[in-house]
This record gives sequence, C-alpha cells and structure tokens, in this order.
Amino acid sequence: GTDFTGVIARLEAKTGRRVILGAMAPISIGLKDSPFTAAYTTFFDFLKHEERTPDPDAVNILGTFMPLAEQSELYRVLRRAGIERIRQIPLCADLDEFSAMAEAACTLVLHPLANTLAARMDRDMGIPARFAPTAYGFSTIAERYAAIEETVGRPLDTAGLEREAKNAAAPLVDALRDKTMAVGCAINGSPYELAAGLTDMGLRVEAVFGRGAFAAYEWKLIEWLREKAPHIRVYNVSHPALCGQTAPFDHIDVAYGVDAGMFCANAANVPLSRYQEQKYGYENALWMLEQTHEALRNPVSNHDWIYTHQFLI
Repeated sequence: GTDFTGVIARLEAKTGRRVILGAMAPISIGLKDSPFTAAYTTFFDFLKHEERTPDPDAVNILGTFMPLAEQSELYRVLRRAGIERIRQIPLCADLDEFSAMAEAACTLVLHPLANTLAARMDRDMGIPARFAPTAYGFSTIAERYAAIEETVGRPLDTAGLEREAKNAAAPLVDALRDKTMAVGCAINGSPYELAAGLTDMGLRVEAVFGRGAFAAYEWKLIEWLREKAPHIRVYNVSHPALCGQTAPFDHIDVAYGVDAGMFCANAANVPLSRYQEQKYGYENALWMLEQTHEALRNPVSNHDWIYTHQFLI
C-alpha cells in the first residue's frame, strides 16, 4: 500500500463513496509511464465498476487537457455522422456524467498520455480505442480522419473542410516563406509531425528538438523528413552538451514550443501548448498558422524571459 491507504479506507467508510488514489510522483518522470500518465490512468478505477450498455451514438475523446470546444471541428464532423454523445473528461460535471463514458462505442485518443487508460478500457471493458493524435499538416490530418472514420464505422464528411482550410492557409503560408523555423517537443503533438507539415507547406524547418525515444507512430514521419528535408538536424533537449547553447540557432526566426524557444533566443516563440486552446483537424492547421503570425507581430523570447528576467514556471 501507500501512506494514503489508511486515509482512503477511513474516507470511504465515512462517506460511503469510492476514493481513488491519483498521486503524481515527479521523481518518476523518466519512467515508461510518466507521473502524468499514471495519474490519468487512475480515472479507470472510477469506470471499471460501471454497468456497460454500449451506445452506438456515443464516443469518448481522451487526451485533451483544455477540452475541445463543443463547437469545434471534430465535434461538428462526428455529429454530422450521427454521433450525438461525445464525452471528454474535462467537460464532465460530476462522476455520474463521467460514468457515462462506460457506454461509449469507442474511444478516440488525441494524446499519448491517454493510451494506457484507453488500453485498459479496451481490454477490461470492451471499448475499442484508436490513437489519432493531434496533427498540423494537411496530409496527416487527412490520415487521422480516415482512421477515425474506420473506428466509428461511419463516413465522415471532411472534404469541404480540407478545401476551405487550404484556401485560407495559402496567404498565411506565402507570408512565411522567408522565415527559418525550429520545432520543439513541448508542443501539443509530435515535433516531427509539425516539422513534416511545415515542410510539406513549402516552409523552411532547420531544427527539431526532441526528447527520449521516438514514438512508434513517428517513424513514418521521420522517414518522410529524411527523404524530403535531409538538412534538418535533430537535437536532444536533455543532452548536457546543449545546455545554454544558443549561438547555433541565432538565425532561427520562429520557434515552436517553449523548449525550442529557450535555445532559439532571437526567435518569436509559438508555444502551441496543450494548456492553450485545443483544436483538432484542419482548424488546427489554420490555428497554428494564425498563432505564428500573431507571434511575429508581437514576438516573445522565451530565452529572454528565463535568462534575463528569471521568469520560470
């Protein structure tokens, strides 16, 4: 047990409610299951006792921090396909509403953090899951929607959304063709996917900042980058030799991710953080481009905030 075992037992006896331990141990951050993954997965303990009557018109979305808005593109796409009940953990008002996630026909996972939870729901509750992580490149977004379509078993009408997004993106992309870019791993999504998406738009990415091993789904993206943009260099943000190094990146104009912003001292920083607004699909590609232009109009240097003003969260 843990130090909380006795406390939990007394709370359950006094309140008549289940109490689940959802501790986060920062010291375990380098393990396969990070403290964030471990804490997120404990939500399963609230669901595993629930009666399950599958609802063909219900879908769970896991892996959102700030939730997707109910007016978001993914909600609209799913609802046009007849999927009316879409549930995310952050939008559940109480445990009764949260328990309804046990009724879903399937689960869509938008961030690797939720893969372990989704796997347990699949194995122990029979709720199939599909990993369809957040993407920024048009071709990858199309692949994500194809995967979701296969999982929900219904055609999804996204052709018009793709066409409109590409038309709206064209002038935003053209205005960035003289910029040099770097992508960090602190973004919401894969830095290799964003780098591939920007490259596919005809933009110049020169550096990617990664951490740890490559995820299985990233290898296809890395192979594509190796063929289409072999000049890109990949740096390990955890390597001690990189600490304090900024001169090699002084020419970078735009840095995506707060980690890339620490090394690219002269760049406008575009956080694309999972703690900002959550977007999905083609609207996410547009949002990324709009955030880029906003950062260039009002540039923020992460390096300056941290090393000059000693501001660090």
